[in-house]
Amino acid sequence: MGTVEARRTEASDLASSMDTAVKVSVGLTLALIVVTVTACTPSPDRDNSQERITEAIALMDDGGLFATGDDWKTARAKALASDVPANKVSNVIREALLVAGGPHSALLFPGEFGTSVERREPEATVVDGIGVLALPSIAAIGGDQVTSYVATGTAALEAPAECGWVLDLRENYGGNMYPMFAAIAALLDVDQPMKFIDRNGVETPVEVTADGVSSGDDSGLEFPLDRFRAIADSPLAVLTSDRTGSSGEAVAIALTGRPGTRSFGETTHGFATGNEVYQLLDGSTLLLTEAWTATRDGTIFPDGITPDTITQQPLDEAQAWLRDRCNP
Repeated sequence: MGTVEARRTEASDLASSMDTAVKVSVGLTLALIVVTVTACTPSPDRDNSQERITEAIALMDDGGLFATGDDWKTARAKALASDVPANKVSNVIREALLVAGGPHSALLFPGEFGTSVERREPEATVVDGIGVLALPSIAAIGGDQVTSYVATGTAALEAPAECGWVLDLRENYGGNMYPMFAAIAALLDVDQPMKFIDRNGVETPVEVTADGVSSGDDSGLEFPLDRFRAIADSPLAVLTSDRTGSSGEAVAIALTGRPGTRSFGETTHGFATGNEVYQLLDGSTLLLTEAWTATRDGTIFPDGITPDTITQQPLDEAQAWLRDRCNP
């Protein structure tokens, strides 16, 4: 997502503030990098510091994953009682946001949301019957970049790999998860490989079908996926590192429970949660963590996903595992 660096880390009484906030994303977007969206121009009558804080707190009240309990009551009260100049408002919001949404949440300055990032696409090689697909981050929500990303990943998995595939997520920092799921649809074994779980325990499955990827009623990616499940019975090794984050972690989670699958590498970054993206009235952008990313059986990962085999040579060990299965 935008320039949230890969390593960086509607309550009823405030509902009136939320009425005019702009929700940029639809549904839950997992991301450390975000896409370009035109910033809102602050309204002349919206320069009041307290009003800006109230707007942000209302959003956190309504959806923040951790906006419950005494810690949140304290943080909320402190923020709403703050009497600070305009140039200190962001500090107040960020302090409350850390409590309500945790470290995966962020507040971006006007214009910061949407700074371009390097464009990369899936890359694949097949050697001695073993395919290796590197699945990178993707920031775009739509357009030719998404189309190209999905088409490239889909085509790569058409290559004959008799001994199975390695899915390399070690450099996948996050972004828009929907193209990622679409690109590897041929490897997925079920329609609903993962789900989101909000603070109230409400579950929203992520569904992958021949028509695309969706999450809830109002979000996803419509894209013809004719090869969904085409190689769902192929052996699969998944590589992770401490740089695998957010949407990258979502992909790893979706493959947890898939038959014939084993993971190798390091524990992931620990951002296995879903964010909503809100454009605020002063032009800044609020990335608010609102749900856990969970496996198909409801397991969540507050501290990252630990692979089946912890190793500093994940590719070598993954290929050896696949060779042993292929040539018992």
